[in-house]
Amino acid sequence: MAYTNYSAFDHLGHRQYFWTAAYCDANDNLTSDGIRSYAWDVENLLVGIGYVEQPEKKYPFQHDGLDRRAVMVALHS
Repeated sequence: MAYTNYSAFDHLGHRQYFWTAAYCDANDNLTSDGIRSYAWDVENLLVGIGYVEQPEKKYPFQHDGLDRRAVMVALHS
């Protein structure tokens, strides 16, 4: 587990900083940054992104024959 620094602006335009935990799998692929979850296949290709607090919101990826991301579809339940 590592910690990642994020920044954002509040409604008054002031920069806000916060830390979140980042988790990786045994192949050192990022699996969660505290906001999004990431899914990887056995060849370490990114196959999907989801949101921790909105599990119905998913973005799966498909790859072409050269292992390039070719298609992303937004799925919302």
